[in-house]
Amino acid sequence: MLDEPFRKFLGLFEEAVYVSGESGLGRGDVLLFFTDGLFEALNEADVEFGEARLAAAVAKRRDRPVQRLLDELVTEVERFTGSRKFDDDVCVLAMELA
Repeated sequence: MLDEPFRKFLGLFEEAVYVSGESGLGRGDVLLFFTDGLFEALNEADVEFGEARLAAAVAKRRDRPVQRLLDELVTEVERFTGSRKFDDDVCVLAMELA
């Protein structure tokens, strides 16, 4: 898991400067991309799901098959929000290296 897995907004700011780097990836590694609507989801008490809770949810599922990881991740956020609907778009994409 990367040290700073969040705050990598793409296309949000016209003058954005991005730090580049390299990391070794191998067979079976998974890259997970998602929109901020996933971790900004609010529950009925207006508490945000948050980045820390999302990182913990991913970490406890890191050894699951990709489709199951995605399904369980979205389900956990939906359970957290209760009867409240997502206020923002939610898109989650996983890429597993073969």
